[in-house]
Amino acid sequence: MKTNLPLFAFLTALALFCWAGCSDTGAPSQPENPGTTEEPETPPSQEEPDEPDDPSKTTVVSSPKLGTGMANPLLDFQFCADPTAIEYEGRLYVYGTNDHQQYEEAQSNTYEKIKSLVMLSTDDMVNWTYHGLIPVGEIAPWIIASWAPSIISVPQADGSTLFSLYFSNSGWGTGVIQAKSPVGPWTSPLGTSLIDGSDETVKDSGAIFDPGAVVDDSGVAWVAFGSGQGWIAKLKEDLHALDGKPVKLPSPYHFEANELNFINGTYVYTFNNDWSDHSPWEYGGTKPTMCSMNYFT
Repeated sequence: MKTNLPLFAFLTALALFCWAGCSDTGAPSQPENPGTTEEPETPPSQEEPDEPDDPSKTTVVSSPKLGTGMANPLLDFQFCADPTAIEYEGRLYVYGTNDHQQYEEAQSNTYEKIKSLVMLSTDDMVNWTYHGLIPVGEIAPWIIASWAPSIISVPQADGSTLFSLYFSNSGWGTGVIQAKSPVGPWTSPLGTSLIDGSDETVKDSGAIFDPGAVVDDSGVAWVAFGSGQGWIAKLKEDLHALDGKPVKLPSPYHFEANELNFINGTYVYTFNNDWSDHSPWEYGGTKPTMCSMNYFT
């Protein structure tokens, strides 16, 4: 998959509002059977009023579940964060951390026990279909958690397409699940992390998480990961094994949120820097502000 600038810009904007909120219009309702690819039905609360010009008979439009009144989220009933996306046959498929899982289970609404990912898609960037959850904890029972996914796809010799979805296995490692369709069914090809803190090359370098994967114009796949230090590794053709040892990336004051893109023949590595004042800054350009996004090419 070749990444282009409009998609890169869309993902940046998407990350700012995909996690929560509600709106009066434009967001799909929750289907009766999450995980299917059917269009969700409109709940009664969102039906058109009989006489919209008569204030006494106007129906109040509200979110099926959430009521935060924030912006215009893609999903108004599902907290979702850390989006990744891929285009396939004219549709954009988006995946994110299921920040709703602990909320629904009446636990502290943080992230350490999240073991599922959210799926949705669009063909016009306006109307969205909710495809339900990927139950990563059931597909890969060996995981600690599943956050911050990154997806790539590669055409196969038999005419199919292999989708590989990488995710943070808590802070311990990076996992991967795979499918022949963008909405599954998904399988765990390894039964363990793709790479984790037990690897001698990356051991003691910080969290081995927040993967960012890309396929370049020659069909070679790469994955970046890490916290405190960014790493990159080439992937084998099966997309679930490393082809050689990881290599350090230029990542001064690195914190998290690794991402790789391949734009017009150039590899772009993006990451979130830490909360320090970033002094001294010896890497060219303007010293970035704390907890901001850096990129290197």
